[in-house]
Amino acid sequence: METKQIEVVCPCCTNRLTIDLRTQKVMQARAKTKLDETGKPVMGEADWNQAFGKVKARDEEREDRLGSMLEQEQRRPKDLDERFRAARKRLDDPKE
Repeated sequence: METKQIEVVCPCCTNRLTIDLRTQKVMQARAKTKLDETGKPVMGEADWNQAFGKVKARDEEREDRLGSMLEQEQRRPKDLDERFRAARKRLDDPKE
């Protein structure tokens, strides 16, 4: 199975960057001093709080998008009826 993230060391600042291969975005940047002896990042309480905040914001955004899509789907029959009436009116109008 293909790896979806890679870790590289920045040649300028020597930070360790975790990059998502699909989106080609930097997912995480850690200073070299914030790594433990195994090379894994050391996570503090602030890091966990920040991660929790991101997940919570993502959940709220997803709920907002779902709500807006449901409203759009509920309005869809009415919008289609209005378009149909407008098209029918243009066909029935002898001036056009």
